[in-house]
Amino acid sequence: MSGLGSYLYLRFADPAFNSGGDFTVVLVIMGFVMGLQIMFTISTVIDSGVATTFVCLAEDPAALARTKPELFERIRETWPAVVQVRTKKTYCLLEGLQIQYDKEEEKKDNDDD
Repeated sequence: MSGLGSYLYLRFADPAFNSGGDFTVVLVIMGFVMGLQIMFTISTVIDSGVATTFVCLAEDPAALARTKPELFERIRETWPAVVQVRTKKTYCLLEGLQIQYDKEEEKKDNDDD
């Protein structure tokens, strides 16, 4: 798109530095490369935002459900296994901690006797 824009500018504006058309190819290639670099920069920002969203979903799905319920619901509808697996793991982890906590409490009770 930027290469086409460069070409159209050189064709219709007819700048003095390119009056003979000697630099048309070079300037169109430079315009294309510059546009490509700008698009790479923008896509890196978008890619980082998407990765951050999924890392936050993996770390704490409840936080995403609490702060952005519409987004969480769309993700849950699109990829139910991702949210379910994480929820089950979290539940099992919490259940395991609860069992461990109960055992420690039981041990303290036995030590007091």
